[in-house]
Amino acid sequence: MKIACTVIWYNPIESVGEAECIKNILTYSKFFKSVYIIDNSQSDNAFLAKKIDNAIYIPNMKNKGIAAALNQGCEKALDDNFDWIMTMDQDSSWDSVNLTNYLNYVESAFNENNKIVSFAANANLKPTAKVEIIKQKIKQIIKKALKIKNKLSPIHQCERVLTSANIINLTAWKNVGKFNEWLFIDEVDHEFCYRLRDAGYLIIINDNIVFKHSLGDDKKTFFYKINNHSDFRLFYIMRNNLFIQKYYPNYSKLFEYKKNLRKLIIQECIFSIKCINHWKIYKNAKKSLKDYN
Repeated sequence: MKIACTVIWYNPIESVGEAECIKNILTYSKFFKSVYIIDNSQSDNAFLAKKIDNAIYIPNMKNKGIAAALNQGCEKALDDNFDWIMTMDQDSSWDSVNLTNYLNYVESAFNENNKIVSFAANANLKPTAKVEIIKQKIKQIIKKALKIKNKLSPIHQCERVLTSANIINLTAWKNVGKFNEWLFIDEVDHEFCYRLRDAGYLIIINDNIVFKHSLGDDKKTFFYKINNHSDFRLFYIMRNNLFIQKYYPNYSKLFEYKKNLRKLIIQECIFSIKCINHWKIYKNAKKSLKDYN
């Protein structure tokens, strides 16, 4: 089993920090022959990539979106005769024990069932404050309790997984039509998973294997916690949420999409100081969906 790795950069120095960005990649780069760094930044970060011995740096010099960048990494891996690829975010990292176990598990599981074409691990979110640490511990306790109650195995099938730490079979990626570049940013990973499932493939998550992952910062407005999204990002969150509701209505997370969109509208279009502008963004998102193919 030949596995490459790709990591997507977008303003890594500003977003993660120069030292942290390199440190993250070095936690897993030694496990792969090639690490494809696809850079969606407007500036050239080749000097950073040179700090990783087996890195192959591909600068786009503009933001092509996460889907296009992922496709670039997958295409490069195929050209170099790899069968699989692990996709990583710039703010995610591994420890050697978990990654070793993960790679061994993927190979053995695929040998038992070649319908499994997408593997995922348990994301241990990096908290930024003591309150968040407590919240994460409570969530982990609840998650374990639910698994015991529902007799859910730590290794199980799922409908969708994150981009980060996802190991994908490149033949399956090509067969289902690659990542949808029209989506650009949000829901790219989930929509790809839905197409895999529709094609009869299996997606497996192993909760025994853990990697470290970060989410964006939040801010408080009245009694709501609001993600600190730009207008640009908000458009894609809203539009792509509507896209999933329209084209993938049979998946169990549909209620969650509807709930999240309602919550977002309340937060951004009512309680936000930019509410009038955000209403326009929502209307533009609905209009853009109508123009899709």
